[in-house]
Formats: sequence, C-alpha cells, structure tokens
Amino acid sequence: MPSNNLSPTGGAAKATAQEDFQDEWLRPKEAASYVKSSESTLAKKRLKGDGPTYTKFGRLVLYAKRDLDEFLASHRRLSTSEAEPEAV
Repeated sequence: MPSNNLSPTGGAAKATAQEDFQDEWLRPKEAASYVKSSESTLAKKRLKGDGPTYTKFGRLVLYAKRDLDEFLASHRRLSTSEAEPEAV
C-alpha cells in the first residue's frame, strides 16, 4: 500500500513546508525581470506590504516563482473599471 506521508504529528503540514522550499527561488533583480517590473518597485511593495510574498534570510530577499505567478494572477483584470485587489 502506498504511503501518503501523513503522520499524527502534523506530517501533512511538514510535507507542504518541504514542498515550499523546493520551489525555484529568485533574487529581487531576477524577480523584477520575471514580473516585468523594477527592483525599486518590488522594494517599495515589500515596504508597503502590497507586493508578492517573499522570504528573508538575514539581508537576503528571495521570491518563490510560484508566489510571483500567484501575485500576477491576482492582478488580472477584464476592465479598467475593476477595483484594485486589496492588500492582504
């Protein structure tokens, strides 16, 4: 019988966290290029809290490519009259 990697001690959450760290990670310069923006814009969005999710290790800022894709998808519009999404 195949294992589902679940354990009574929160194995499902642990598996999800491990999957997060297997993503492709981009530094701010690479992330800005990926989302067709500038490093400065991403830095300002980090400061305001209305940008893509990021991870920080000391002074190192990293963006998961999956989070950048989700951020871009959340800003898709059909009309210019649609309201901007609210910051989370």
